Parts: sequence; structure tokens; C-alpha cells
Amino acid sequence: MKTSGYKFSGLIVVAFILVLTGVGNTFATTQDTQVRSIPDGEQVKKLKGIVVKRDPDSFKMSDPQGGPQVVVILTASTEVKSHKKGVFRGSKEYGASYILRGLRLEVDGVGNAEGHLVADKIRFDEQDLRSAQALKSTLDPVEAEVNAKLAAQQAEQERLAGQLEENMALTAKAQASADAAGDAAKKAQQTADYANNRINGL
Repeated sequence: MKTSGYKFSGLIVVAFILVLTGVGNTFATTQDTQVRSIPDGEQVKKLKGIVVKRDPDSFKMSDPQGGPQVVVILTASTEVKSHKKGVFRGSKEYGASYILRGLRLEVDGVGNAEGHLVADKIRFDEQDLRSAQALKSTLDPVEAEVNAKLAAQQAEQERLAGQLEENMALTAKAQASADAAGDAAKKAQQTADYANNRINGL
């Protein structure tokens, strides 16, 4: 029971980190995540990491100990399998759709001209896959709720900014009208003073 509790606690921690990562990727505009560039043509073997961002034809993986991320490109020829378990249990083939955020894996591939790693082979433990699937069911609703709240906050800030701009425009217009009225009153007073002086001079 304690082992299960520790695994669940670890799952929650990873979920929290990935939620923050996802939110940061959505709203960050001034800072870019540091990405490791793989030299064009360089062969990479058994690069280990955790999937932190998933796109349709690629994903970003991060070293478990931290450091820059690596962009991994998936192709039609990318081989995705589980690790072999003993002599009598071979590896199992999986589709690329099983590569989920939070999945620990290792990648063989070659660098391309963009500095990305084009994957030839991807391997992972089935236990890590089950953990990533559990993480997905926990993470997706939480992340959707956080992103919805942030989007609502952003929309409210934009609405308030629009109201402030409108109020400033109305204030400027009112001030201009007041200035014009002041000028008209001043001219009227000058006309009245001139007329009085003419009358008094008769």
C-alpha cells in the first residue's frame, strides 16, 4: 500500500509540473524554453528523457535530471516498442499515439538540418506507459480548467483595458468641451466688458 501511495504522490507531482509547463508554453511570449540542438547527421543512441510536450508529428523530451529539451520528430518509419521483458516475453509494438506526456522513454535517431532528432526507434517500459496513461486522465481535466481560467482572466483584463481606454477618451472629450465652453465664456465676458466701457464713455 505504501508503494502505491508513493507512486500516486509522484504522479501528482509530475502532473503539477506538466500543468505548469503547459501553461507556460501557452502564455509565455518573452522567454523561450532552452532546446538542445542535435547536429545535422549526428547519430544518437538511447537518449533518455520524459515527454513534456506532445504535438501531432513530434514531441519535446526533457532529461529527468533537468537541462535543455530535445525536439523529437516522428515519421512513418519510426518504430515504437516496449522494452523486452526477459527471455520469454518480447517487445510489443505500439502506435505513435501511445507517446504521451509524462512517458519515460529512450530514442535512437539522427539529427536533421533544424537541429531536431528524427526518431528511428523509441522504447519504453509498459509500466511507465500505464503511469503516463493514468497521468493523462488526471492531467487533461486539470490543465483544461487552468487554461480556461487563465483565458477568462485575460479576456477580463482586455475588457477592463478597453473600458479604461473608452473612459479616457470620454474624459478627454469632456475636457475639450469644457475648454471650449470656457473660451466662449471668456469671449462673452470680453464683449460685455467692451460694451460696458463704450456705454460708460458716452
